[in-house]
This record gives sequence, structure tokens and C-alpha cells, in this order.
Amino acid sequence: MNQNPRISVIVPVYNVEQYLPRCVESILAQTYENLEILLVDDGTKDNSGAICDAYARQDARVKAIHKKNGGLSSARNAGIDAATGEYLSFVDSDDWVHPDFLLRLYTMVQETGCLLSACGYFRTGGGDFPAMGSPNYRVLSADDYYCPDEAGEDVPAIAWNKLYHKSLFDTLRYPVGKLHEDEFTTYLAVYRAGKVAVTREPLYAYYQ
Repeated sequence: MNQNPRISVIVPVYNVEQYLPRCVESILAQTYENLEILLVDDGTKDNSGAICDAYARQDARVKAIHKKNGGLSSARNAGIDAATGEYLSFVDSDDWVHPDFLLRLYTMVQETGCLLSACGYFRTGGGDFPAMGSPNYRVLSADDYYCPDEAGEDVPAIAWNKLYHKSLFDTLRYPVGKLHEDEFTTYLAVYRAGKVAVTREPLYAYYQ
């Protein structure tokens, strides 16, 4: 029996029917198997909601949550509220992740005692992941994490390239109605964690 703690992967969904299967399939293919996938249908107007339901019927690890449209923050918050895992991760529904995305992030927190880990990402129009080197990472203080030369360009503020211990969100939620909502939230999680395990390996595909 898998003794690793459960990871809840939260995917906000809104009008992404052409991209959603690629996203979900990449999460289902994770080498870290003890996970739940929360597909949060934020009042979508296309077939995305039906796709969420189809995946929930297909795999017991997938749960479809349907709600009125409230925006990205509202969808993420609904996922946080429903999550049963010890750890949380966010994946945007038009992006996808490397098969070892969760395993490497979890190994980093397990080996370091950090409550938060982060990886690199690459911008892509649909290409394959770059070649990976040997796994390597550093542990940064919360202050050093916000130095671009230390953590890497663009890594600090974004929500979706990270693994969070759920306790970091005990009283923390994304601000509804704000643009760039992760900039209002991620730094609070970082400072609550106190330190972050960081790798620059591009384990997350950011679709553009």
C-alpha cells in the first residue's frame, strides 16, 4: 500500500474543452500515485464540465466540482475547501506537467522538511519537455526566495509550479475579483513556510 501522503491537485476549469484532456492526462500519468484531482468547473459555457464528469467516472482519483462562475480565485478556493490531501498543488487547465512533477516536488519537501517546494517551467506552444539533468535543488530562506538571481526569473509569485503543505492555507485564500491573484497570495504562503526547496528543472509546461 502506498504510504506517501495524498496530494490534492486543483485544476480551475473555464471554457477549455480543447486543452483540458491534455492537462488531466498529464496529471493522471504522474509517477506519484497517491493523489486526488479536483476539477473545478467555474460555470464553464462549453463542454469542459462534461469532460470533468467523464474523467470523474473514469478514475476514482478525479472529482468534478461544479459551481457558478466566480473567476480563477474563486475556483482555486473551492478546490482548497474540498481538498482532502496533506499537500496541495495547482495546475492551470491549458497547461500540463512532467510525469515526475509531483514526485520531485514531494521528494524535495520530504528531504528538507520544507512546507513548500517549487520547480522551473518552460513556455511552449505544444512542444515536449526539455531534457532533464540530474535532480538538484536548493533550500532558500523566504527572503532569498524573492531574489530573482536566487530562485529564477518569474518563479516566486506564480501559484502553479509549487507543492504546498495544506497547513499554509489554513486561513489563506486567493482574493476574489483581483487580477494577478497569485501575487496577493504566494508571498504569504512563502513567509508562512519560512523556507522553500527550489529546483530550476522545467517540470511544468506553461502553454502560450
